[in-house]
Amino acid sequence: MIYVCIALITYMLYDLDRLFFKQREKFYSLKREKRYLTDYFKFSYLALSILILFAGLRTSSVGYDMLNYENNFQLIADRLDANNGHNFEIFFQLLNLICAFIFGKKLGFNMMLLFSAAIIVLCVNFATRKMSPNVPMSIYLFVTVGGYLRSFDQMRQGIAIAILMCAVASAIKKKPFQYLMFVLCATLFHKAAIIFLPVYFFDKIKFRYINYIAILVLAFLFSMFYVEILKFFCALTRFDYYEKYIVTKFGVQDLTLIGKFEIIADLFILLFFLIYRYLFKKKFDKIPQNYDMFLNIFFMSFIFYIVSAITKTQLLFGRLIYYFFWALIFIVPIFLNSLDRNKKTTRILYISCLIVGMLYLILSIYMIDANGVANYISTLS
Repeated sequence: MIYVCIALITYMLYDLDRLFFKQREKFYSLKREKRYLTDYFKFSYLALSILILFAGLRTSSVGYDMLNYENNFQLIADRLDANNGHNFEIFFQLLNLICAFIFGKKLGFNMMLLFSAAIIVLCVNFATRKMSPNVPMSIYLFVTVGGYLRSFDQMRQGIAIAILMCAVASAIKKKPFQYLMFVLCATLFHKAAIIFLPVYFFDKIKFRYINYIAILVLAFLFSMFYVEILKFFCALTRFDYYEKYIVTKFGVQDLTLIGKFEIIADLFILLFFLIYRYLFKKKFDKIPQNYDMFLNIFFMSFIFYIVSAITKTQLLFGRLIYYFFWALIFIVPIFLNSLDRNKKTTRILYISCLIVGMLYLILSIYMIDANGVANYISTLS
């Protein structure tokens, strides 16, 4: 994994060079621009290929839930029947069935992992090219903090989240039908993705701090009656796979020290971007493009952190956090892009984002091994 990180840092330095020296004519020329673009595209495809291969070539021992996925694949491959596996979503089961049919029982599971990795990485790449003012920074943050390694463990959700990123691109372009199709597709990979459906209207709701306070109050109220609400919801939608989290004590636990740290970190990040929005609006009487959209999405991750902490159901609501936390990979580049690029402070902030992302990656792997990938990474490093 360390080689992937080094490659991505180099990838970032190409962009850093262009970002801070483009306006200095003595360092800049049309010839240099052409060479830069050629190198940029070559390296971008190389970096994406590395990410796909690194994720796709792992074994079932990498990721805490991989043995469950391998068992599901073997059941489907035995009879070439998508209904013979676990109670997973239909699109994911069809992907398993296709790989089993084409590549057989032995190679099929590895190819399923490879295709899953390709879907995730290519969807994220598509979304960042549509919505991010700094694609390399967004990809870098996706790898370090935004869910790349998490998809090694929570594969179905990882695919769904990547597709939902594409859905937001449709929402920004005011294409409701296309947005609906993306959300539906994501839901057919991971049912909980249906919770993302109202996000289409996040861009239409006028930003007010009072709205955030109202949502927080509703979150506290929901936490008091969540069992009754979700029992009704599961019965209505037949989300029976998740019912065990509600009607039993399965997954109920107090918030860990790491969980508490994550809530505090999420709160500080949210407050930072809220304060910056206030200052930017006050100075320029406008806000950066799409800033509110991603800020609202990221705010929902904090809401689910709160609900998860109050209800002590990290395995249920804790997973819903990540349907919204990924907005960070877009809001950070938007924030950096709105700053004066010729100031030393901007350079420091830019480099600080790289360092913080790398530190988060190292801590999540070697300190807590949050996604069960430490041995795999150590072996390749």
